[in-house]
Amino acid sequence: MSKMMSAGLEELIFDPTVLASVGVAAAASLYVYSNMSAQPVQPCMDLQNQSVPSNNGSGSRINPLCKNGELIDHPFDDVITLYDVFRRGVKLAGKKPCLGARTGPNEEFEFATYEDVLERSRHLGSGLLIKEVKPHNFVGIFAANCIDWVIASEA
Repeated sequence: MSKMMSAGLEELIFDPTVLASVGVAAAASLYVYSNMSAQPVQPCMDLQNQSVPSNNGSGSRINPLCKNGELIDHPFDDVITLYDVFRRGVKLAGKKPCLGARTGPNEEFEFATYEDVLERSRHLGSGLLIKEVKPHNFVGIFAANCIDWVIASEA
């Protein structure tokens, strides 16, 4: 049986119609690929001048987009920590999408709102307190990149 299949496969491989079809498919693929040139990304700054000396005399360099050549400690008066960044996001965007994930390989993204993420992180934080985890205790989180990992980092 395998000799029959092998012979049939050889006939199929060397069939002029099959060879021509494969050649046409290869040529069409090459044509499409060569005409799909990606457009280069335009940088937002001069790549030859990505940093400038800071004004503090230390010899350090900073991004030229910094105002008055000074580094900033925090972007807003009420935003100092990453937790503050997230809380500001909740205040400004509440019911808007915050984190998204796909439930399957060909599925659309499903999003959790800022308020949903805040509520879920509070639930996790409350659970940690019930388990007597105290502030500044170390908690290891082993997880793939996913929404739950981000929520755990906010708890």
